[in-house]
This record gives sequence, C-alpha cells and structure tokens, in this order.
Amino acid sequence: NVYYYLRYILEMMPKHMEDTDRGFLDSMMPWSEEYREYEQQHTLMCQPELRSNEYTSPPKTPHKHHAA
Repeated sequence: NVYYYLRYILEMMPKHMEDTDRGFLDSMMPWSEEYREYEQQHTLMCQPELRSNEYTSPPKTPHKHHAA
C-alpha cells in the first residue's frame, strides 16, 4: 500500500536524522518486518465499519449518450 509506505517513511525518517549509522535503512524497506507490522496496525485502525448491504453491489454509473 503506497499510502501507508509513504506515511511510514515520513514518520520514521525524522527519528534517524542524527544517526551516523545507516543500518536503520533495512527497516525502512517496504518488505521489512517493521514496515509490515506498521501497515497492518494502521490498516486495521483506519478501516471503516461497513454498514449492512453497503458495498455489496457495484455503484450505479450514468450512461454516456453519444451524439450521432
């Protein structure tokens, strides 16, 4: 999820601005366990509760009228 990855980077990078060791960069990769845990926690927190019958059918979209 690009949104959560960018958010993770923007939240975590300032914590390492004074570091001279770049070892923390492994934990900044999108496949790192630290990022996966972050994404999982935030995905669960941000998911709205679905109401009954909400999103169970595709949205109705207007039909385009073509000029002849």
